[in-house]
Amino acid sequence: MNWYEKPSTVLTLTIPLLILLLVMSALSVVYIKYSERQRYMKLYSLQKKYENFMEEQGRLRLEEAALGSMIKVEVRAREDLKMVYPSQQQRVQIK
Repeated sequence: MNWYEKPSTVLTLTIPLLILLLVMSALSVVYIKYSERQRYMKLYSLQKKYENFMEEQGRLRLEEAALGSMIKVEVRAREDLKMVYPSQQQRVQIK
């Protein structure tokens, strides 16, 4: 038997080790893809929340501007035009 015909210990240890490394590499690729999808889904939900918050902020700014203008109208009516709310006796209820 020649040297290349004998099964060597290095060869018998190398093949199972390479198979083990191949399986571990495949499992790590699967895990990384799974975690990447999880992170993408989290990113997408956070982007949706951000968009919703930005819409709400826009609505609140419009509401704030509207209330600010109403307050300005009320202040001007009280100070410049000397308007006041009628008392209970001055109010008339129309049916």
